[in-house]
Parts: sequence; structure tokens; C-alpha cells
Amino acid sequence: MVKDELVNLVEFGKIKWWSGKYPNEIESHLIQPLKDEEGNSYWLPAAESRESESHIGVEWNEPRNVYNLEVIYKEDEFIPKPDSVKVQYWQCNWPTPAPERLKGAKRGWIGADDSYHGEWIRANTKVTAHKNKHIYSFEHLDIVELPDEQKIEEAEDWNAFFRKTLKIRLVFKNNPGPAIADLKVYSKSLWKHIDLDIFFGCGENDKGRDWSGTIEAYNGRIKDIRPLDFDKDDAIAKNHAWKCRTKGRPKGIRTHAMYANGLESSDSTIITLRTKAKSFSFLVGDVIKGPIFIKDYDVFIKKSKEQIDYKVYLNQLASSNKKSIYDLVIFQPEQSYERAFKEIPPLQKIKHEESALPPLQKSKDVVTALPSLAEVLQKYGRYLILGCEGNRQEFALGFNGHLFANKKFLKPYGRDIDKLLWPGMEIQYKFGTGDTPDFREREDGCIQSLKEGYLPIVATCWIDREIEYKEETFTSFLDDSIKHSLLKRGDEDIVCLMQFSARNTTKGKKQAKIWLTIQPPEELSFEDGFILAKGRVVLGETVKDKWKIQKYEEPLIRAYINVNNKGALTAKTYVSKLENTHGISNAIVYEVELDSYEEHTINLAIPFVSLIKNKNLLSSLRYNEKLREVISYWKNYIDEGMQVNVPDPIINDFYKAVPIHVAITVDKDPISGLYELPPATYEYGPCGNEACWQIRQLDYRGYHKRAEEYLEAFIQLQGKMPFDGNFKSKEGSFQACGTYGDEIHRGVFAYNLDHGFILFQLAEHYLLTRDDKWLTRILPNLLKGCEFIIRERAATMGREANGSKRSEYGLLPAGHMEDNQEWRHWFAVNAYAYYGMKLTTDILKKINHSEAERISKEARAYCKDIREAVEKAMIESPVVKLLDGTCVPHIPARARLRGRELGWLREGGYGPLHLVGCDIIKLDEEITTWILKDLEDNIFISREFGWPIDLEKHWFSQGGVACQPLLLNNGIVYLKRGQIKHAIRWLYNSLGVSLYPDVKVFAEWVSEPGHGVGPFYKTSDECEFLNWLRMFLVYEQKNKLFLAMGTARNWLKDGKTITVKKSATYFGIVNYELHSKVTSGEIEATLNPPKRSIPEKIVICFRHPEKKRIQSVIVNGVKHQDYDADKEVIYLTKLSDEMKIVVKY
Repeated sequence: MVKDELVNLVEFGKIKWWSGKYPNEIESHLIQPLKDEEGNSYWLPAAESRESESHIGVEWNEPRNVYNLEVIYKEDEFIPKPDSVKVQYWQCNWPTPAPERLKGAKRGWIGADDSYHGEWIRANTKVTAHKNKHIYSFEHLDIVELPDEQKIEEAEDWNAFFRKTLKIRLVFKNNPGPAIADLKVYSKSLWKHIDLDIFFGCGENDKGRDWSGTIEAYNGRIKDIRPLDFDKDDAIAKNHAWKCRTKGRPKGIRTHAMYANGLESSDSTIITLRTKAKSFSFLVGDVIKGPIFIKDYDVFIKKSKEQIDYKVYLNQLASSNKKSIYDLVIFQPEQSYERAFKEIPPLQKIKHEESALPPLQKSKDVVTALPSLAEVLQKYGRYLILGCEGNRQEFALGFNGHLFANKKFLKPYGRDIDKLLWPGMEIQYKFGTGDTPDFREREDGCIQSLKEGYLPIVATCWIDREIEYKEETFTSFLDDSIKHSLLKRGDEDIVCLMQFSARNTTKGKKQAKIWLTIQPPEELSFEDGFILAKGRVVLGETVKDKWKIQKYEEPLIRAYINVNNKGALTAKTYVSKLENTHGISNAIVYEVELDSYEEHTINLAIPFVSLIKNKNLLSSLRYNEKLREVISYWKNYIDEGMQVNVPDPIINDFYKAVPIHVAITVDKDPISGLYELPPATYEYGPCGNEACWQIRQLDYRGYHKRAEEYLEAFIQLQGKMPFDGNFKSKEGSFQACGTYGDEIHRGVFAYNLDHGFILFQLAEHYLLTRDDKWLTRILPNLLKGCEFIIRERAATMGREANGSKRSEYGLLPAGHMEDNQEWRHWFAVNAYAYYGMKLTTDILKKINHSEAERISKEARAYCKDIREAVEKAMIESPVVKLLDGTCVPHIPARARLRGRELGWLREGGYGPLHLVGCDIIKLDEEITTWILKDLEDNIFISREFGWPIDLEKHWFSQGGVACQPLLLNNGIVYLKRGQIKHAIRWLYNSLGVSLYPDVKVFAEWVSEPGHGVGPFYKTSDECEFLNWLRMFLVYEQKNKLFLAMGTARNWLKDGKTITVKKSATYFGIVNYELHSKVTSGEIEATLNPPKRSIPEKIVICFRHPEKKRIQSVIVNGVKHQDYDADKEVIYLTKLSDEMKIVVKY
């Protein structure tokens, strides 16, 4: 062995050629070696057609840093000229930006490459030729080769003399190409040697197990193995195998291995042991840093030369007193609203920006491009949406009381913006006060609140030079009552109604002044109460005439103002910067003199559309009359549905506010009548999985008619659009689409998650309503949805050359999971597809459908294939270290991934925990515990996968949640595992991280604590939080109904009450109330069980605020024995219409 020999990366890839142009056409083809007469191997380049250039190359499972290619030609007479051969590499996202350039958790959206998206780029190379050996190396990457200045400038790999790629090839002009005797590809990794000791049975769990097995290396080589403390019955076998049983004492093997020294790269060497007892992998680089102890396997691994016994190492771990966060939670007081909001930085109102998504990769059948979403809304900050139910027009109200609307954020189609004659793509109404106007563009400039804590009637209050101002804002229809919302087409015009009050807070007369400016600027005038725009301000032709007016054909009505018989209005010039317009009346100013402590109000009506005529529509509006209508409409809407009242008022108000947000967010197609429910009111288009979160919340509340109407679009549009992935059909597929008449648009997201979520939601809607007529109508759609899964997953049921199943065997084809757009075999996508299929089979069985058994059998087989793929990936992924120093197995987010994914979204947000939520991995399995521990210790608190936090001070309140908390189901997993303290911590931390408590809205996600990101309203995340809250209070599991399982102990302090009314369940409506009298030693409950179908058992939890044990239970005056004092639950099987329960302590 030559010292420091370079690692030939061909050894870890496959020699191939490629065909196809579009992502869903691209195929790779193995090039099998041929033999000449002397038995020497060689390879022949291949081509798609006789007219094509021939090529040969290498493909890997993960991108490699390639520095050199070395090719040896077989026949001297057929050696091509060195400069005639093109070196091409597959390029899409690389070079990626340096993570440090991205704030907080934004690195989660760094693009990752796949073998479907990209293009072959000819590399700028230099070649050294010596006879039949040609060596190609790269010049530094620059804009000649890759003409993307921003990508080059921001690249993490600056002036790269390598190419990071999944596949690389040599392209020859001749077809057939020259025979190749050898092909080598090099990174900078060098071969190194190491001896490793691997001991089995090193702990309390091992009572004697069969550890017979084999050892292999990925990105490495196993040279030999030797026994450690073997008995006479143990033995080393051929092919790096052994026979060994621990019999109550540790034994092991010593292996001599070669590893690639690129410890932090994709060349890192992974050692895998496959044994009868347990199978696992580890990184050689991790062992070089120090010993590894896999506690739940009782396995100890170290460098052979390291003089440390496993007992000594375990004692060192124990004496360090380090614990995983998962284990630390139980030693803390239960989380509360007060602690969470004290220790989590509040979301800043002015520090808020939009998400930025990369362009949607196009395929042959996918032509919808993603509009730019990178526009930063720092000029808006946090805002609220004001609109009417199902309507396509929406205003936005900024944190400072300014009003705006944006054409792009409305997601317009058809004639949506025909009447929006604005001076630009957006229009802003800014309201300042004082002689020199203060527009409150700062964090503490004003205070906002909602009427009664939840209604979409917003008060913005501030004090300016001893004048107290209050702005009240809401919307309604311009020419009709809001009470007729459900009868509308969806494109009716709305109006924003505002009332400004000014109060002199001191003795003596004061002058109050309110400014209105419009941006982009217009020339404004005032006439008979109407604010008119005569033209927009544009650049002039000369330095002297820097600005001029581009006149409108007719003045446009921007607003109507009623000063209530006091004060004066004038048109004035407002100049915010020296270079801004001068001498043009671009502002309307209201001035009024106020006596000591006097208050005066004025009213403003702003139409969403640009009115030219019909002035009386505005002038005839009565503010107080409209206000009463709006209050009545929204209060009645909330009162119709499920009621929740807990001792945290902020949760109660948020619970009431969210369905109003959903009603404003949903858009009705004025032609087809179908509804589109995007994940956010502004900016985001159709998104199936997050629409289902919202529909689920409506169904839980009993708003079944609205839920059914919102589901209808999925039914009508089933199979209309191809999936963004390597799918071969679209019939039966469910995904988010929108309509405008006969025009169908998929939108920008194209998540493969959609199919499973929609299939599940359709099935659950039936379980919550038991609407047999509706089920009869949509049953063919459910069956088609199942057939789509069965048909498409058959394409992945291939085997490797050795006969073993492929890593993705039985999974859906590679595709686009969520915001990350690379096509892979994602476990989350398959988990939800299975879960939707499983729920459908449950329904088929209930109605004795003829296809029930076949579909059920297919679902079970699908579950088995997913499980096998997950276990294979877990075995082949290196174990990960926890904060307590021990290691646990790591479960990757997808097949063929040997380690971590890139960024928090892939590794955490849609990581393996969804397999638990979808019942593929069971709640009580140790795999679930490993996933939870890894999330707590390595994902949530790290800069790479979450946000870095001070582990000494803030791990409890700032940890435990993902950057977008509602993507991940860890709170519900904890809840259903009975780990209530963990669940309560998740509940309050999610709320504290996401909520703007003054106006009851969520940020979509948080790049770092206190910095919210995403458009408003982010209704999908708001609804998912409430879905989880509902499960904390009510959830079904098989034939049982669980109540109050996740209530905080603080909620049952003496005198406090928890109320749940009109909660829709799979069994029917349930009502209950818990009332605490703990100072008298009792907690009382009133329960009205569901009547539609009787649950096998109702389990109700009474979490005493001081953790006291239950002493006795009385149900309807009779002593009740069926309870578990340790779990704090009582079991009810004999149910009556109303049940009085008294629990004594």
C-alpha cells in the first residue's frame, strides 16, 4: 500500500450512462464491464442514439467533491485527442450559499441536488496526457462556466478547484466511443488505516444474546477481523463474519479497516455491523474523536490503541452528571404560559419578513413556474388581514395602523384585478399624526388589540404630543351586508371602514392633526367628503422638473371621509426625503382644535377597488351600523361551533380568532363555485396538506358543511395535474389545485404530501359526520386514490444485483416532499399516503364494501414495505450522540440516506417522527424514544437544524420545538405516550415561539426566537396548533374516546374550570366540564357522552395541580372502582346521557 493513497470514488459509485431530458424522463443505465481475450475488464461508452455523442461516467448516492478524473484507454490507436473530450458534471443547486449568509434557521431552505433536476455543465478543465492515460483537473469555478453571478458570489465553496456533484461523465465525439480500461475519480480524501474494537454485551440490558454477524464498510474497506474474548463456541468465519454469543459477559471483534480521511465530507467512512441481536452503523470519524457507547444495544466501540475499559468509560459518563434534554424535562416544574412567554423572546412587530422559496423545478408536464417570493416585507412588518368570508379581496393592516393591499399577494386570476387602478402593484394608505407627521415606524410606536380579544375589528392606539389617538378598523361588503357572505360569488367588492378618534389628554386647547398619504404617491384632492386621486407622481424629464403628474382619465375615488361637523381637511405636500416630490399635493390633512380633555371622531371609508362613479356607495355607509353587523356575523359564526374554555385566556381568544382567519383566507371561484383554501391569506396559493389542517379544524368544531365545500375542489380536480415526481400516471392522484372557471392552476408548492393528507382528510370527514350520502358520492374517489398508491409504488419493487430488495422497495416513486424540491423517496410522504389508505380501508370495512379486503391487504403490505425501508435506513445510518454522552440509532428522513439530511426542514420538520404519527412505528417502541431524544438534543437546539440556544439558561423554554413548530407532531406523540409534562412543554413553547399575543396571530415559522417569518394569516399553522389542542382535550383511538388527557395541572387549581362543548368526534358530539374544588379535596366533572355510536370506553384524566393521588371516584352518586390512580384516569364503560363524576383526593 502506497502511503497516503488517494481514495478512488468510483469504488463507492456506479459506472453509468444516462438518457432523457426532463426530470420524469431521466434514466440511468449501468455499464457492465466486458472482458477481452486476456480476461481484462473494460467499459464501452454508450449513447441514446446513433446521432448522439457517447459518454461514460459515475453516479453516487450523495454529492462528492471531485478534483480529478483519470481515464486509461484500452487501445492505443483509438485514444481521443485530450482536448476533444468534454468533462461534464450534473449541476443544479451547487454551489450553495454559505450557511452563515442566511439568518437563523433559513439555512433549512438551502437547495439539495438530486439525479433528476439539473443540467450537464461542461467543466473548465486542464488535461495532462501520458500515452493512454489522461488526467483531467478543474480550473476554479467562475461565471464563464456557470453564468450566475449571485450564486458564485455567495457560494460557500469560493474559487472552487473541484466540482460537487452527484454524477460526472466524459463525453466523446465518436459513437461508439473508445474502450476504457480504467476510470478513476478523486476527491482530496486519502486512505488511512485504523484498528477498532467493538464489544457486545456491555451493559445491564444484555443477558446473553446471539451477536453472530458480519461487518462491512461504506466509503471504506474491511481488511480483517479478529476475536476479542471469544469462548470455544465462538469463531471467526469467512467474508468478515463471525459466530458469537455473549452469555452474560462482554465479547467482541477487532477489525482492521481502511477509511477515507475526509471526516466531515460525504467521503466519510461508515462501518456497518449486521448481527442476529442488533444491527447498526457508526462513523469512523466519531470513534476517532472518542469512544461510542450505544446504551440501548449495550455496544461499546473504541480505537484499539485506546487504553480504556468500557466500565471505566461508563463510569465517566455517569460521573459527568450529563443528561439528555428528554430526560431532564421531568425534573422541571410543568411548563406554563407565564414561564414560556417570560423566557422566549417576544416576536418583533417590525422584524418580520416573507419566506423565500426556490423556483419550482420544471418537468415536461409541469409548467407552472413559481413567482418570486423573495420580496422582503420589512416595510410592512407584522400585519393583519381584513376581509369577508370566501371573498377574493383582502386588505392588510400593518402593526402601525397603515393599510395596504398588494396585487401579487392576492394571487389573482381572471378578472380579479380589473378594477384595481392603483398607482403601482400595491397601494398603501399611511396615517401619521402631529405637525411633523409621525408614522410610527418603530416597535413601540403604538398598541394594537382586537375587539373582545378575537374579532377582526382592530384597535390601534398611540399618544402623540399629549393627544391620544385611536384607530378602529374593519371590513365589510361595499354594497351589501356581511350577513349574506355565504350567498356571494366570491368577487364582490369590499370596503375598509375606519374610525379615528383624537382626545386631548391635558388641560388647555390642543391642535390634533391626522395625515393621510398614499404610496406610491398620487396627486390628491378633496371634494364633498371624497378623497380623489388625479394622477400618479412619476419622474420628470429634466432636473428642474424632477417630478410630474401622469394624469388619470378621470379622478379615482380613494376614500370618503366624514369629519362629523368639526375640523378642516386640506390637501398638502408631504416630503419624507429630500429627493421626494415637492410642490405636489400628495397628502390629505385633517386638523381639529380640541378643548381640555375633549375627544372627537372622524370616519373613513376606503374601497378596495378604484371607484370612478357610484360615489353614493361610499357616502351612504353608516359606520356603527356596519360595525354591529360585522360583530354579529363573526360572533354567531364562532358560537355555532365547538367551544373551548381553559384557564389561559390567551388560548381561549386565539381559539376563537382562528376560524375567522380561515374564513377570510378561503377564496371562492366566482365561476365554478369551488373553494380554494391556501395555507396563508396573502401570497400563498394552493397547498393540499396545509389545507387539510384547516379543514380538519373546521370538522372538529362541527363546521361540517364548510369542510365539505372546501374538500370538494380536491374531489373535482382529482387526477387533473401530474405529480411533481418520477410518477408515471396521474389518474386518482390528489393534490392542491385552484380554479378560475375552466382554468386549473396547481400553484407553486406541488407537494407529494398532498395525496396522503387529502385521502386521509376525506376519510376522516366521513368518520366525523357519518354522512352516508356524501360517502356514496365520493367513494369512487377514495378508491381511485388508493389505486394510485398501489399502481405507482409497484414501480419501485426492484431488486439489486445480489437479489436483495432496493432501499426504496415498495415506496412511492421519488418526488417532491415539501418546500425542499429535490425528488427523493421520503418516508413522510409514504407515511401519510399509507395513513390515508389505512383510514379508507377502515371505512370500507365498516360499510362491508366488496373491495375492503383487497385494499386492506394492499395497505398492510405497503406498511410492511415502509417499515422495512425505514429499518434498513436506520441500520445503515450512523448512530448519533446525545448530550448525556451515549449514542442512539438515527432514523433518516428518506431511503438511501446514510446520515443527516440538509437543514431542519428535512431532518426535523418532516423527519421520521411522522412515521409514528401515521402508525408505522408504534408509540411505545424504542425507535420512537430514539427519534424524540435525537430531536431534543441535536435538532431543536443546534444552529444547523434549529437555532442555537443557551443550554444553561434557556433549554427548557426555547427548546423542544422545530423552527416551524406545527410541522412536527412531537407534542401529540408525547401526549399519546403518556408523557404529559413533555407534551405541555411543547404546547406552551410552540405558542410562545409562534404567537403575537396582542392580535392573536401566528408567524409561519421563526428563524430565531423573536424573529417571525412568513405571510399572514398563516392559517394552516394556526389550525394545526388548535388541532393538537383539541387532542389535548379530546382524541379518539380505535374504539376509545380520551378526554382531558393533556390538561395542564395549573388549569385545575382551586376554582378553575375546563369546558369543552359541541366537540365533534368519530362517535358523535361530546360535552364535558371539569371544575376544581381541590381545597375541599375534590374535582367534579359533568359529561355528556356521544350518542351516535357508543365508544367501547371513555378515558378521562384528572391531573391534580399538586399531583395528589385519587382516593375514590363517584359516578352518578355510585362509587366507581374502575380507575388508575397512578395514571390519574378513570374508565367509563356504562354510559348515560349526563354523567356526574366526583373524584376525591
